[in-house]
Amino acid sequence: MDSKIIKNYFIAFFGLSLLFLMMVFISQLYAIKIILMILLLILTTKKIQLSYNVRIAFFLIIFYGVYGIFFGVIHQTENPFLFVTIYCVWPVLYLLYTSNFLIKHNYFTLIVKTIFYAHAFIVLYDLIFAWGIFAGVKVPNIYTVGTPFSIYLNATRMNFVNLNSLTFSTPVLFILFIGRFDLGISRKFQVLILFFTFFLFIISGRRSVILIVLLLPLIPLVFSNRFSKQIKKNLIRGTLIVLFLFISTFFYLNKNNPEFISNYTQVFLKAFDTEKEPIKFAQQKMLMEKFEEKPLFGHGSGCMFYEPAPGRMMFANQFELSYHLKLAFTGIIGFLIIIGVYVWILLYGLFLARKKNDLLFLSFLGGYFFMLIADATNPVLCSFDLIWPIYLCLAKINYWELNNSNPVFE
Repeated sequence: MDSKIIKNYFIAFFGLSLLFLMMVFISQLYAIKIILMILLLILTTKKIQLSYNVRIAFFLIIFYGVYGIFFGVIHQTENPFLFVTIYCVWPVLYLLYTSNFLIKHNYFTLIVKTIFYAHAFIVLYDLIFAWGIFAGVKVPNIYTVGTPFSIYLNATRMNFVNLNSLTFSTPVLFILFIGRFDLGISRKFQVLILFFTFFLFIISGRRSVILIVLLLPLIPLVFSNRFSKQIKKNLIRGTLIVLFLFISTFFYLNKNNPEFISNYTQVFLKAFDTEKEPIKFAQQKMLMEKFEEKPLFGHGSGCMFYEPAPGRMMFANQFELSYHLKLAFTGIIGFLIIIGVYVWILLYGLFLARKKNDLLFLSFLGGYFFMLIADATNPVLCSFDLIWPIYLCLAKINYWELNNSNPVFE
C-alpha cells in the first residue's frame, strides 16, 4: 500500500479518535488527547492549504487572543493569559488539521459518523445513569461531576457536561436524518437515538437543550427553499412529521400528566424571571457596568470582577454570560472582532451551503448556530473540547473555496 495512503489512515484514526474523546470526555483524559495531538502534529507536515477568507478568519481569532493579552498586560490584570490557549494555541492546531486533512468530502462524512457514535454513547450512558437513580441501581460514574443527576420538586436536573456536546451534534444529526442524508447507519437506529435524545433533553432540566427541542423542528423549514427540490421535499416532509409527533406528545402529556409539563415549562421560563434567576441578572448588571468603565478597549483578559449578591460575592474572572464578559474584557473593538468572525462563519457558510446544495454543511451550521445561542448564558465555546465546531465549519468553507478556485483539488 502506498505510504501516503497509510499516513492518511493514521491521520484519520488519530483525528477521529481525538474527536470522539473530546465529545464524550470533556475536560478529561488530557494525557491521551495530548498524545493524539502530538501524533497529528507529526503527521500533518504538508504545505498549509487555506483559502484567503479562512486565513483571515484564523488571523482574527488569534489576533483577538493577542489583543486581550495586550490590554491585560497594559492594565496589569490578575491573569492576562487566561484565554491564551483558546484563542492562540488551539487555533494553530486546528489550522494544521484543517489545511492538511479536511480537504476531501469523504473525510467530512467520516467526521459526521464519528459524531453520531459519540452522540449515541453520550445519550445512552446518560439515560442509563438516570434510570439507575430512579431504579436505585448503582451505575458507575465515568465523569468527574459530583452530582450527575438529581430529582427535586417533581422535576429533574442533569449536570453532565457532555450535554454541551449534544448541543452541536443533535441539530447536525436531526437535519441529516430528515434530509435523508446517507450516513451508512441504519435509519431505525438513527430514529431510536434521536427519540432518546429528545427524551434526555427534557429530563435533563437544562434550558439550553430544552430550547433545542422547541426550536429544532423549525430550522430545516427556514432553509429548505434554498436547496434542491428533493432535499426541500425531504426537509419539509420530515419536519412536519416531527412537529406532528411533538405536538401530539405534548397534548397527551398535558392531558394525562399536566404537572410534568408545568414543572419543565417553569424550568425553562424562569430564565427570564429576575426573581427566580437573580444571579445571572446580577452578573449582567455588573459586567455592563465594567464595560461602561472602559467601553472601547476593555479591561483586558483575566481582569477580576466582583460578583455582587445574590451571586458568589467574590472576585472572579470567569462568568456564565460569555458575551457580556467579552465586552467587559475587550471592549467594543475586541467584541466586534470575535463576534464578527463567529457571525461571518454562520452567514457565509449558509451562503455556500445553499450555493453548493450541501446538506452536510447545513447540518454543521445548524449545530454551530445552537452553540452560539448556548454560549450566551452557558459558556460552551470556551475549551479545547468544545470549540471544534467553529473550526469544522471553517474547514468546510475552506474545502469549498479551494475547490472553487481549483476544481481538481481533490
